[in-house]
Amino acid sequence: RCLSDWSSDVCSSDLEPTDRLAVGMHRLVLRDEEVWKATAKGVASFNGKSWRLYEKALKTDWPVDMVAGRSGVWIVDFYGNLSHFDAEDWTAENLKTITSAPPPQGWGWLDADQPARLTMTGDGRLWIFWHGLWRREGEAWGEIRVPGLNLTRALLIGHDEDSVWLRSEDAEIVSITADGVGR
Repeated sequence: RCLSDWSSDVCSSDLEPTDRLAVGMHRLVLRDEEVWKATAKGVASFNGKSWRLYEKALKTDWPVDMVAGRSGVWIVDFYGNLSHFDAEDWTAENLKTITSAPPPQGWGWLDADQPARLTMTGDGRLWIFWHGLWRREGEAWGEIRVPGLNLTRALLIGHDEDSVWLRSEDAEIVSITADGVGR
């Protein structure tokens, strides 16, 4: 199988180890009428007619998740760098600043088994599941806690209009709203 790099077709077997971005995150996201993809050269968008490449969109070449919606395109990397495209410019922040408390027991900042996961509810709000569940409110992050629910080994599995869905460590499926109500 080959990937297009805008100048020629490149087959997976031809890629150098430094091209891991092209094969590392196999995810396309849709925003309005555009398709977005992290590539070996940056972040690319396709509007149905032509490609546009944003070469300086990411801090590293280790993206782990990507979402798009009303609030823009969001990509998080293995090191907690969150890149955001708001339809005009790219910005980046490091998620280590969302809490001053150390991660809960069992979590590590560079835990390959539990990389950051992104989702966006129907209202365009970005949620991050990493060392807890976080929701972006304007420029600030708020932690969403559900009394009695241990999120340490939960798995983010989806979203709906106003809540995210997780599978808890005891295999329960839980819907969590922004005010911390679990169903």
